[in-house]
Amino acid sequence: MSHSYFSVYLHYVFATKKRQNDITPEIEKTYKKVFASICQDHGCFLMAANGTENHVHVLVSLGREALPSKLIRSLKSMSSKEINELELSPKRFSWQVGYGAFSVGRFEINKIKGYIAKQKEHHKIISFDKEYELMLEEAKRYAPH
Repeated sequence: MSHSYFSVYLHYVFATKKRQNDITPEIEKTYKKVFASICQDHGCFLMAANGTENHVHVLVSLGREALPSKLIRSLKSMSSKEINELELSPKRFSWQVGYGAFSVGRFEINKIKGYIAKQKEHHKIISFDKEYELMLEEAKRYAPH
């Protein structure tokens, strides 16, 4: 084969520090803009980003050279830096230390994009804590260890 092709998609999930309801519409607009720029800087493509007042879901098409852990570190640090520099929060804004990263098959992309787009409606039915617990349980079921 003379050409290489790379197709890897990740669904990141992360929360505000202490899962506080700190995300306002202005903060949401800012993190989406910053996420798109950071993804581009890492040779990736931001496919979707959305959440509620206390957490965010991000779908990314990874670039060949991108490292998932470096990308998430940049997404979180650069967005919180921008939010704080613009003084969009009455207190210092920050993300929780941890995160979830879940692989997404190419045939699931539209389903995940739709799921991310409807976060605010979705979390009127199920809490983020409960949903995240279910996501982890499902992921562990398929884990090799």
